Amino acid sequence: MQCRCAPRRRLLALLTLLLALALALFTLPALASQRIALVIGNGAYQHDKVLPNPRNDADGMAAVLRRLGFEVTQGKDLAKSAMERTVLEFGRKASGAEIALVYYAGHGLEVSGKNYLLPVDAKLPDELALRTEAVDLELILEAVAPARTRLLFLDACRNNPLANNMRIRTAGRSVGRGLGRVDAVSNTLIAFATAPGTVAADGEGRNSPFAAALMAHLEKPGLEVQQVMREVRRSVAQATGNKQVPWESSQLFDAVVLRPGAAAQFAGVVPEVAAALPVTSQEADAPAGNTQREPQTSQLAIALTVPSPVRPPDVGSSAETDIQFEWPSSGEVVVPFDGSRNRGISIGGNLGEPVVASADGRVVYVGGGLRGYGQMVIIKHNSSFLTAYAHNQKLLVSEDQWVKKGQRIAEMGSTDTDRVKLLFEVRRQGQAVDPMQYLPRR
Repeated sequence: MQCRCAPRRRLLALLTLLLALALALFTLPALASQRIALVIGNGAYQHDKVLPNPRNDADGMAAVLRRLGFEVTQGKDLAKSAMERTVLEFGRKASGAEIALVYYAGHGLEVSGKNYLLPVDAKLPDELALRTEAVDLELILEAVAPARTRLLFLDACRNNPLANNMRIRTAGRSVGRGLGRVDAVSNTLIAFATAPGTVAADGEGRNSPFAAALMAHLEKPGLEVQQVMREVRRSVAQATGNKQVPWESSQLFDAVVLRPGAAAQFAGVVPEVAAALPVTSQEADAPAGNTQREPQTSQLAIALTVPSPVRPPDVGSSAETDIQFEWPSSGEVVVPFDGSRNRGISIGGNLGEPVVASADGRVVYVGGGLRGYGQMVIIKHNSSFLTAYAHNQKLLVSEDQWVKKGQRIAEMGSTDTDRVKLLFEVRRQGQAVDPMQYLPRR
């Protein structure tokens, strides 16, 4: 007798697959709407020299953002009416979005303290024409306001003959060479291709230096967006011989990681994990002539995989027995160490309470790029011990800074967790150990 089990199994498998595909198609729009992006590239100016790169910049950024899970609204070579309509339609999608991101490539200028982005049909004979021919940056900011987190990348400081003509014709008014300074509002980052009042390059290749750097670094796994901007600054400065250095204004509360990945995991901070992080020498990668040392995520990997450097005389001995830890905050332990789920102790407290260094040491990491830890400080005390202080609302130290025991390093917060608390971890030879073994009894 022939068994009919196999055909039935195949039919059941096919129905299961079809159901899974239907559910995926049903849920994809909802997931995509959590991340929305507006990408505009204006280059075909009708009354000015054509910029060759903004269209390419817009296409490249749109592709990157789609790969990062954004629902992208894209416009290229937009006239005034089309540009305003595109911005307003995008703004209607921002309500309820987790992240609203805007990338603009093209001309922009600052006049009397206000910033404007220029559609391709702008003539700008005088200041009065700004109201009818340019798009006020405030319109963009209002459009993204309903989203939880707002990210703006403005590659709009390119050399602009329209602004030069306007400067000649406008007596008694300030007409900037590029965009002026904008202070970000809460949970917003505004990044400029170059410093306020200076001019950015359009680029000799297919993309502007700023767009090329963004596309190179936005998709790196585990980087928090402000760490991305540090990498972008480095790349642009190198590409332009320090003539152009991107600048940003940030009031971000949350750690924004556009592409989570292994590099964002603290995961015990064993050498294998540290080795997975990008390790680059600051001195080797720093732009020529740049004497300012800028903290990089790579310092975490370096500090965890090589012996501690010789410390200044006023910092304690590196011997394990000589380290005398103290409590990093005054609250009570609300979650104890268990070695698996809880690799440290959680200490309760109030928003803004001081967090202090538990022992002398060197700060090897400051930031919010390690998923599950929020805004965090890591201090290396010697070749054996480091401590981590997580979920802070404000960080008060910088990477490579030497700190003393009891020095205030952060303010308690609730980043990347559900309540105000300090997660305090002690690592010995890369392994999590119970902090209560080392802290004095109360």
